[in-house]
Amino acid sequence: MVYLLKYEWQKFIRTKKNWLVFLLILCSFIGYVSFNGYQNHVYIEAKTEQFSKARQNAMYDITNMVNYQFLAKKEKDKQYYGNAIEYFKRLYSCANDLYRDYSTSAVSLDDLIQWNDLLIEGKIKKYTIISYTTYSLDYLKKTQKEYRYLKKNHIPIKHSPYVCTTSNLAVNLSNHYLGAVLLILYFLLIFDIFKEFDQGVYKILFTSKYDTLKIILTKVVFSIFLLIGFIGLIVLLFGVNTLIFGMGNTQYSFSVGNHIYIWKVRY
Repeated sequence: MVYLLKYEWQKFIRTKKNWLVFLLILCSFIGYVSFNGYQNHVYIEAKTEQFSKARQNAMYDITNMVNYQFLAKKEKDKQYYGNAIEYFKRLYSCANDLYRDYSTSAVSLDDLIQWNDLLIEGKIKKYTIISYTTYSLDYLKKTQKEYRYLKKNHIPIKHSPYVCTTSNLAVNLSNHYLGAVLLILYFLLIFDIFKEFDQGVYKILFTSKYDTLKIILTKVVFSIFLLIGFIGLIVLLFGVNTLIFGMGNTQYSFSVGNHIYIWKVRY
């Protein structure tokens, strides 16, 4: 059996396709991390622009409310526009804080909670806040519950869904296309091990001193060794990724902005 295992190993390392598959594994991993790094950059830029526009819109609304208050004839209208001015001033201040947060990649959960509270307040009081959000009141309330859950349980919030921490990578490996790609590549590696049954090679082996069961068992054992080595390679890549991006939150899945993924959330 040792001879058969040596045969499988020598055949494996001499097959150019296998080296190509290992290269594809490495490139897939590096490509995935690099793409997420790019997406992270785009996400931060988009968020920064979003709250920059929110500041501008708030200032525009403050100016309008001041003009409306000045032109209002009835006292109740003056009071309404006065309250609206104070509201949009708070909205401007919060948008400015979030603009700073995303610019420095250090998003404050308190600022996000305050922002959501202001949007909910604006919708309830029927202020015109279309330029700030297209989300419904129910969605904003649901998101607010999630934010408060994070704060209550001291769960750190990530500034982007694309940060490649090891915990996020593990989630994507089990739930997304990355795991499927790696699984396909593994099957490409073991394909040649059993392909020989159709090539007549094992007809020779079956007529030799080795019995059929031992030959098949050798292939199974070598496949297991190959799987262990494959997992070892993934663990090594995860280790390198941890050195670069950190471990992340190992108790919960990643939680970001308006996309929060938490295990066993109860309200």
